[in-house]
Amino acid sequence: YKAKLAGIEVEYVDPAYTSQICPICGRIKHAKDRNYICRCGYHTHRDLLGAINICNSTEYIGNRYTA
Repeated sequence: YKAKLAGIEVEYVDPAYTSQICPICGRIKHAKDRNYICRCGYHTHRDLLGAINICNSTEYIGNRYTA
């Protein structure tokens, strides 16, 4: 509601598979435990990976972000 009051449009991103897609090479790989390790060498915590992919799913157009 605060975004609406400030005139900011909010668009939701489907969180499905966001913790399985490598942000570097785009491969889909299931994480073992809480660690994500891709064949390209990228590694991070699974929850952080999901947040990175959700953040990267938006793009800036004009004066607003869109998903």
